[in-house]
Amino acid sequence: MRVKAAQLAERIALEVRDLPEERMQEVLDFVEFLKRKWEKERRPPRGSPEAILKHAGVWQFEPGELDKILTDIEQMRDMELEKEAGVEENG
Repeated sequence: MRVKAAQLAERIALEVRDLPEERMQEVLDFVEFLKRKWEKERRPPRGSPEAILKHAGVWQFEPGELDKILTDIEQMRDMELEKEAGVEENG
């Protein structure tokens, strides 16, 4: 912890010490709320390249397996587009 942060933490502790127990609980609840909010803001949005890339080193594929998966996805996408086009023509 940086010196200024440590000084702030100490000052907060001193100020809270004089509060009634109920108010101490409110301060603690607020601190926990701020931590959750801060952690949520730090997380990259779900599905974003940043969120996906943090898992990139975890996935392991056999040689050529990833290419096959991507080809399969592309074929499924093409089939879906053809299906939608057929529905529009017949609809």
